[in-house]
Amino acid sequence: MGFRLKIDLKEIFSLGVIIAICIWLYSVAKNFPEATRRYPQLILIAAVVLALIEMILKTVRSSKADCQEPVEKKSNAVLIRVITVASICVMYVFLVDVFGFFSSTAVFSFALMYYLGVRKPVTLIAVAAGLNIGVYLLFVTFLRISMPQGLLF
Repeated sequence: MGFRLKIDLKEIFSLGVIIAICIWLYSVAKNFPEATRRYPQLILIAAVVLALIEMILKTVRSSKADCQEPVEKKSNAVLIRVITVASICVMYVFLVDVFGFFSSTAVFSFALMYYLGVRKPVTLIAVAAGLNIGVYLLFVTFLRISMPQGLLF
């Protein structure tokens, strides 16, 4: 058993990594065509804002906790999980250019859900298809925004 410090540095570091990756991906998205870069940039801004809020909440909660409160030592599993999810997101950004938005989104959502523990094939396929259909209807049909095209679709 160890003693809890005021701030859990692993969690703050993980949030910092997420923020850094989002900022980098935002700069990558600047190279997208004008009509298609708004959505990923909006999502990345939202991710940075949410990570900053979480960082602030962790700091506030930690400062209220007793510094001598015993806690079990955590493994590096959380950090590895964050890095894996961030890596999947980075691969997704590059796959969009190669295979197109809809193909890459289907693979990305399927892979991420599988990694996070969803194992039912019906759920995996339904969410991946539903996400693509929803994005297509909203952005392509309703807002008339073209999505990045690739080798597949």
